[in-house]
Amino acid sequence: MKIFISYLSVFLFLSDLTMCLSNDDDLSERKNAFLVSVEDTIVPDYDSNDTQGGDRFIDNIEDLLIDNDFDRNDIKKISNPTKVEFLTKFENELKSLKENDFMVFYFYGHGGQLYDISGDEIVDNPNDNEDETLIMYDDIVLDDEIYDILLSQKVKARVLFIIESCNSGSSIKLSKDFEDGIITTHDIVLEFKQKPVLDIIYVGATSDGTSVPSNLFNKVFIETFEEETYDSYKDFLKELAKQMLKEEVAISVGFTMASQDFINQPPLN
Repeated sequence: MKIFISYLSVFLFLSDLTMCLSNDDDLSERKNAFLVSVEDTIVPDYDSNDTQGGDRFIDNIEDLLIDNDFDRNDIKKISNPTKVEFLTKFENELKSLKENDFMVFYFYGHGGQLYDISGDEIVDNPNDNEDETLIMYDDIVLDDEIYDILLSQKVKARVLFIIESCNSGSSIKLSKDFEDGIITTHDIVLEFKQKPVLDIIYVGATSDGTSVPSNLFNKVFIETFEEETYDSYKDFLKELAKQMLKEEVAISVGFTMASQDFINQPPLN
């Protein structure tokens, strides 16, 4: 009888241990990505000839992520989405995140500017009366629309935005600029003083009001990342800024909504 009770105790202990391990797995952070390429657009004034190769560029980013322990099944890619398709899938990807998950969002395509009819841009900068946009296949997406989706998320997950387009200084209303490899103070004043719960680092291929040659940022980003091991995003992005300045392009980096823990983590970890 005592032997039976001992076996039973061991069984119950192992069962509890298995459940604990299972729960720990459930709570472990997940790495996923949402990669968007818009090579073709019917939006007036944007030439699709300037954005060919986008599918290849998101494949390059996918390969980089897989080399850094992302599971291919957790990387979602879409090409030439409509505005509705993009916003729906973008929001769904964010909603799928759990506490401490990590998501990389990469966009390749045209970026533009429109006169700001809401008046929120001038609150931050009296000289700024334009919204930044991302160009989808059939329509434009305002930075306001992306920011509204960010505000609606209630989970403290980490999100790295990588925007490879013209006018990408503040495509989600968050920005700091690197000049000569130094971070300048250029905090965005958030409309209505609201701030996302998400832990966000933002990287734009250039600044608002300027263009970037096709494929330059994709190439330099990957080469810089693979050149050495970086202890933090700050170290990596400072080096990336220096390399882009050699091509006479100043990138934009936003730490405004990032925790120090996120900033000081090795990139893509």
